Formats: sequence, C-alpha cells, structure tokens
Amino acid sequence: HCTGIDYDKAMDLLIKAGGRVKATLVMASLNVSYEEAEKRLKMHDGSLRETLDEEGITLNL
Repeated sequence: HCTGIDYDKAMDLLIKAGGRVKATLVMASLNVSYEEAEKRLKMHDGSLRETLDEEGITLNL
C-alpha cells in the first residue's frame, strides 16, 4: 500500500496502464490519467523518483 490506495483500485489502475508499474504508481500518487502519467515520466527520462519528487511525494516502500 505504498500509495495508500486499496488493492482493487490498484489493480484497476494497473490494467488501465497496460501493466506499466511506474505509470500506475504515478497515476495513483498524482491522481492523473495514464496519458498524463506517461507524459510526466517522459519529462524525467522515466525516473519515478524524479517524477514524484517534483510534486513533493515520497513513496513509502
């Protein structure tokens, strides 16, 4: 539960993201669409940490 969402919501997002875990974590953490999540990841060369750091979010892994 590193994003604070329940299992069913996480699975729904994972399906929407086509199994792309980084995009799923961005979607859950920032409450954005898959397209927006991919756009933000691309801006940070695929770095999940940098993408979330920009918004002041740290995952509890």
